[in-house]
Amino acid sequence: MTVVQTVAKNANHPRPSRRATLALVGLIAAMPLAACAAGPQESVSGTISTRHSMVLPADSVLVVRLLDATRGDMAAYTVTEQRIAAAPLPARFDLRYHFGTINPNGTYYVQAQVEQAGRLLLINDQNYSVITRNSPDRNVQVTLVPAAGTVLVPNAAAPVATVAPAAPGTTVIQTAPAAPATTTTVIIPGGAYVITR
Repeated sequence: MTVVQTVAKNANHPRPSRRATLALVGLIAAMPLAACAAGPQESVSGTISTRHSMVLPADSVLVVRLLDATRGDMAAYTVTEQRIAAAPLPARFDLRYHFGTINPNGTYYVQAQVEQAGRLLLINDQNYSVITRNSPDRNVQVTLVPAAGTVLVPNAAAPVATVAPAAPGTTVIQTAPAAPATTTTVIIPGGAYVITR
């Protein structure tokens, strides 16, 4: 085959430019590196519950977060978050994350809270360590307690008209004094009501 024939044959299949070839090689090389950086997907799972049996307001949202508190001198930041609308308690959670984002020597916690229209109703009052330092990542049991300003009325038979501290047979537990003329959420087994004091 002569040189003229070789050039004519390659004219039908033009070679990519050197820049395009280098870009393609760089893209192929970066794909496994990106996969390694993210790592395989893992999860932390468990149950959110309360010490009291209760029915939450229909517009409440359960928010569960995996927090990285490795830097003790700084505020913990959220690795991942799960929001569950109108979740009856106890409720299951499953926080998914990429293993490559976890520092084996780091400190990680699960935080949970129940919100209603931007107000905090329930929250965990202790740290639930997970993932590292022999901490669990399965069957994590998180208990929520009333936030300041949340009133629990543990008498399921109390109708809405008698929701008041003086009502016979009704016990009102308030974690902190509510400011005057503010709306306080009252969680009652069998129903939820909002009253203004």
